[in-house]
Amino acid sequence: MTTTAMRTGAALACTAVLALAACGSDDDDTAASGSPQETTAASTGASPTGPTPTTAPPSGDAPAPGDGNGSVDDGSRCHTSELTVTAGRGDGAAGSVYHPLIFKNSGDRTCTVAGFPGVSMVGENNGTQVGAPADRDAGTADPVTLGPGQSATATLRVVNVQNYGDQCSEAPADGLRIFPPDELDALYLPMQGLTGCSNDDIVAMHIGPLTPA
Repeated sequence: MTTTAMRTGAALACTAVLALAACGSDDDDTAASGSPQETTAASTGASPTGPTPTTAPPSGDAPAPGDGNGSVDDGSRCHTSELTVTAGRGDGAAGSVYHPLIFKNSGDRTCTVAGFPGVSMVGENNGTQVGAPADRDAGTADPVTLGPGQSATATLRVVNVQNYGDQCSEAPADGLRIFPPDELDALYLPMQGLTGCSNDDIVAMHIGPLTPA
């Protein structure tokens, strides 16, 4: 074979190899980029919606469960799944707003609540805790027996965070995460107009004991 023929054959072989490599590169790029529809909230595990009312949002820095003082341990305690919570009309006084939290026995058995609910503000439409959880006010935490459809109430006092001046950076909230006494599962109560304090050292909420409604 002449030198010219050898060079021609080598050039043709090189051209074939390069063509195959180019085809493989196009396929790899297509596989790597994928379809835009694949990068969705469902495929990444992100939730496209906010918390559902009357259920607990995804847990952030959740407050401690409500303190029942161990007064209901005979199997009669009302469990979170047996209760619904609503807020009565708020009343303002001395730089605070007082919200009655009404716990209704929505189950089909008689049960008992006793003690203080655990309450915190949540925001960002995903259950992120806003500020410190509520401290307990003074009060007697006597057991309250609830038949089906009956209710107990606890008063939540929310301080106007502007009272704290520069100590507090205001943070909006969209609702409350509420633990019934001695329960580890929470309820979510959406509420408008809530403003918390991003400084966890400032307690801007106080909760009283459950009493008959």
